[in-house]
Amino acid sequence: DPYYGNELLSKTAAHFVSHLFTCPEYPPPVPTAPQISPVRLDVFIAYALHRTRLAESVTFAALYLLQRLKSRFPAAKGSSGHRLFISAYMLASKIICDDTYSNKSWCIVAQHMFQLREINQMEREMCSYLEWQLNVDPDVLREFQARVKHDFAGPGPYPPLVLPQDVAPAPAAPVPATSIPAFVTHPSASVTSFPAPSHQLPSPPSSDEGELSSPNTPEASHSTTPSPASTISPPTP
Repeated sequence: DPYYGNELLSKTAAHFVSHLFTCPEYPPPVPTAPQISPVRLDVFIAYALHRTRLAESVTFAALYLLQRLKSRFPAAKGSSGHRLFISAYMLASKIICDDTYSNKSWCIVAQHMFQLREINQMEREMCSYLEWQLNVDPDVLREFQARVKHDFAGPGPYPPLVLPQDVAPAPAAPVPATSIPAFVTHPSASVTSFPAPSHQLPSPPSSDEGELSSPNTPEASHSTTPSPASTISPPTP
């Protein structure tokens, strides 16, 4: 099973990301790793869900952050939904869960499509362009989750935004290309590095590169299912 039992959720999330940012199903070639076979977005998401075993609410919080990003940059389009999803999913896990995986472990979750420096950079960029508005009200998230499940489970057509904007859009004046998130417009473009945040996001040490470090189980308000990922790497789709 290429979806590891997460077919419906993976396809729903892929539909949402692809529709929101007009992303292709397959990522652009990776110049630094030509040996990596391209993975379709829904299968990529399924593998991330399988390896992390995080609560379903984390997935929808990630999608909500992407909608918030789109609200700030309405004209932004994405050449890599894989980049967008893994950035938001990583941030959502760090906001919702008491303990989570290190950024090195997220390279494994992303099937080594991105190097550690890219993962770090994507995290900084996402935080900066969201202006550190990373929290999602639980009641809003529940409504959002229900709407996404209803509207994006099938082949479409899809609504432009699931819920009203909760942040003001970026200024309507012409915006320099360098101020649009590079992981949205072009994954290989050079970008301005953002300074490290004044407070460090939780990042427990990772184990060997082939394994994920095991975070603590999220609080019961988020999930009642176990959180740590398997230390045995399943075959990469």
